[in-house]
Order: sequence, then C-alpha cells, then structure tokens
Amino acid sequence: MKQNSQSFIFAMVALACSVGVSCYALYLANSLMARNRELEARVQTEAEGGRRRDFNLRQSEEMERLEAERRILSRVELDRQQRATAEAESAVAAALQADFAEKKAKPVELEREIAPGVKMAFRLIPPGTFQMGSPNDDPFRNENEILHTVEITQGFYMAKFEITQDQWKAVMGVNPSHSNSEKLMEDTGNLPVDQVSVVDVLEFCAKVQKNAGLKLRLPTEAQWEYACRAGTSTPSYKGPVMRDSQGMFVDGNHKPVGSYPPNAFGLYDMMGNVWEWCSDWYAEYPTSTLKDPAGPDQGIHRILRGGPWNDNWSPRRSAYRLKLPEHVRWNRHGARLVLPLEDATP
Repeated sequence: MKQNSQSFIFAMVALACSVGVSCYALYLANSLMARNRELEARVQTEAEGGRRRDFNLRQSEEMERLEAERRILSRVELDRQQRATAEAESAVAAALQADFAEKKAKPVELEREIAPGVKMAFRLIPPGTFQMGSPNDDPFRNENEILHTVEITQGFYMAKFEITQDQWKAVMGVNPSHSNSEKLMEDTGNLPVDQVSVVDVLEFCAKVQKNAGLKLRLPTEAQWEYACRAGTSTPSYKGPVMRDSQGMFVDGNHKPVGSYPPNAFGLYDMMGNVWEWCSDWYAEYPTSTLKDPAGPDQGIHRILRGGPWNDNWSPRRSAYRLKLPEHVRWNRHGARLVLPLEDATP
C-alpha cells in the first residue's frame, strides 16, 4: 500500500513537471511568436518608411530639377529681352550719332597724327542724357553704383581703340607693357599698352599736345560710361552681362585692339582687354541729376572702367567702377583718350 502511494506521488510529480515544462514551452513559443510579429511589424514599418523616404527624395530631386530648369529658362528669357532692348536702343544711338555729325558737319570717324607717321582713330560721340549706375535688381550690382541721371551737354571724340603699344612707344620712346614682344615672342605693337598709371597717361597727353598740337585727355567717368553704353540701359552694351565671345575675358593675355565687335558708337573693347583710366577722383554718386560731372577736385583714388582680360563676371557691365591710387601700374591697366570737339579740326 505504501509502495503504491509513493508511485502515485511520483507519477503526480512527474505529471506536474511535464505540465510545467509544457506550459513553459508554450509560454516560450507564444513569446517567440510575439517577438516575431513585432519584428515583422518593425521591418514592415521600416520598409514603408524607406519607401516614403525614397519617394520624398525622388520628389525633392524632381522639384530641384524643375526649379533649375525654371531658373535657366527665366535667365534665357531675360537675356533675350535684354539683347532685344540693347539692339533697339543701340539703333537709336547710332542714328543720333549720324544726325549729330551732319548737324555739326563733322565726320563720324576721324584720324589724327599723334607722332610722325603714327595716327589715332576717333569716333564722334553725340551729347545726350542717360541713367548712370545700375538698378537695384542687377544681381552683380555694387553699392557704389547708385542710379542717377546725367546729362552730357557737349559732344566729343573718343578714341576708337585703347592706346596701343606702338602708339605709346612712338610718343614716349619706350614700351612699359608687361605683355611685350620679348615676353610673348610675337609682335605686340597692336596690343593695348599696359602697366601705365594715370600720371603716365597725363604725360603721354602732354607730349602729344606739345609735339602734335592735339589736346588729348582722359575721359571723365561720366563720358566713359555714356560712350560705353552707346544708348543702352542694359547691363552691357550687348544686353546681358557680356560673354567670353564678346570681349577679351578670362584668358592668359590681352588681344590686339579691335578683336571683338564694337558698340553702337563704333568703339571697340570698351569691356575687357585692359582697365581704362578715367580723369575723375573717386567719389560716391549723388541721387540728383548732374550735368557734365567731372568728379571732385582731389582725392585718394582715381577711377578705372571696362574690366581686364583676367576678370570675373562683375566687371563685364557698363556701370562697374574700380578705384585705385593714380600711381599704380598693373599689367591690366591701360587707357583710352578723348579729343574735345573744338580741338578736332586740324
């Protein structure tokens, strides 16, 4: 009887252990299944999130592409409008030039001897009124380009080209240019003279007057911009900011004068090749209308215009101003001269 009781107890303990193990196994199985479902849900969520991120990325890239295309099309359309405006305004300026020449019985173009056997060509610039400086919406605009009205009351002649190395040497006896024949191993006589200061150019003018009787001088800043614009109100006389094919820009050296098409007044290389000194001392622009401004009587810096052969985009505009001390000589500095109308007759 006692043995049967012990067997029963042992059987019951074994059964309890078996049931416990089964329950624990069931618990583990249920827990594992729950963890698998949780993992599957997480994987699915992450997959959906990845798909959303991919979709959002593709959508963002598409929006950026469309915006870039829109900006390009907008720029192209603006360039087209500016070119059309410049062409129309240039035609008007060329007609005014011809009318003024007829009225004054003066040639549109003339040549004068500045040294024995060496001549300089000039183009007639009629009087007129223009907007000097740049508008606020010009993306390359500088703060010193305040837009204001300027009246040029007197016509004048401006040199068709920048002073060449041959012309400078004929008058001064030396060629100061950094880009000379010895360096470039070619004839540089028709390249613009460089490495000249305002003081040098004034001496050049004084020698021409003494030896040839011509009262040449540097243009005022207003005369320079007025002649450069040739009736245009756009960033450059070609319309938009000038391209490399329209002037001597971002290259390793100067080009012979007249290498690119002229503006409506027949002036070549008004942008690119070399900076051109003006007679003005630097000053901030006013907002009022001016007549024949010539700048202050004295100052620290002189004005240069036109941009050089190694420029960036900003100087390729009619309104761009550079200021430097008058004695500075760089291999990007040259000049273009004017001849007063009353002194044009031999």
